Amino acid sequence: MLSAQSVGHEEDANRFAQRPCDSPISEVRGLDNVRVGKFYPRGSMVLVEGQAPRGVYVLCEGRAKVSISSAEGKTLVLRIAHPGDLLGINSTLTGHPYGATVETLVRCRIDFIAREDLLRLLERDKKVCLGVAQALSRKLSGVVEHTRMLFLSHSSFIPTT
Repeated sequence: MLSAQSVGHEEDANRFAQRPCDSPISEVRGLDNVRVGKFYPRGSMVLVEGQAPRGVYVLCEGRAKVSISSAEGKTLVLRIAHPGDLLGINSTLTGHPYGATVETLVRCRIDFIAREDLLRLLERDKKVCLGVAQALSRKLSGVVEHTRMLFLSHSSFIPTT
């Protein structure tokens, strides 16, 4: 298992300073004071199912696999995360352990916002609340659409008339 690599090169640090991450909460005043940006190499575990939530991860560049595992060791890929996705947001808000594992598929740029900092931002800024609500709504819509495809496809569809 690989771990995150901090921004170490001056050129990379300048990229972080000059290019904000495009996410539902990227326009929030004060976000730069609480976010920590890192580059994660391919194959890095960003967060692990069952871990206590430390905060939310904002995927800025790259793609990551979101998966769950059974007690028997079987793994199910739920989706591929793309730039702008808030990873671990549900657990960060509820305080429950992360419900999935996130592994980078390519080198990724990811911002981290600690749980306490995110909760403070939510309390003071309506834009953060709206951005998080929109992100959660998109996530729920994706789950509904995925469920529709799985259970209401032609092969599993049974007419009611």
